[in-house]
Amino acid sequence: MLLFQVLITTLISTPYFALAIYNAIAVVMFRNKLSPSALAIYNFAQDLSRLLHYTNPVITFYIYTLTGPKFRVEMKRCIQHGLKSVLTAIGLMRCLPLRAQQALLGENQVTNTNNISLTQSRRRGNAVHPTQQKATMSMTPVA
Repeated sequence: MLLFQVLITTLISTPYFALAIYNAIAVVMFRNKLSPSALAIYNFAQDLSRLLHYTNPVITFYIYTLTGPKFRVEMKRCIQHGLKSVLTAIGLMRCLPLRAQQALLGENQVTNTNNISLTQSRRRGNAVHPTQQKATMSMTPVA
């Protein structure tokens, strides 16, 4: 990920520095006068390269958010918590159906074939039936 970050930073910064060098050499040192259309193109290229260069500090956020599973899970949890807080503060949380409230809390109701309702935590990613949980806890290796 670090190599990818360095590559993106280099690619984004190169046009900005190339135009800065062009400006220093051609326009300032040699006092090169540009025609109105060339000046418009130069200003557009300079603004675009400056915009790309100024997005450089937030590139790491997008790289790590899009590529790291822990960052994605934490981002999802933060968004759910923030949304829940906002909806509770303005009084809309109590108006939502139970399924929508559970989705905001990060839980999902799972029903098996025996119509036994189980709560599945999305952060853990698995649901265990109470009888299976007791069976797995009581299993000991046989020597």
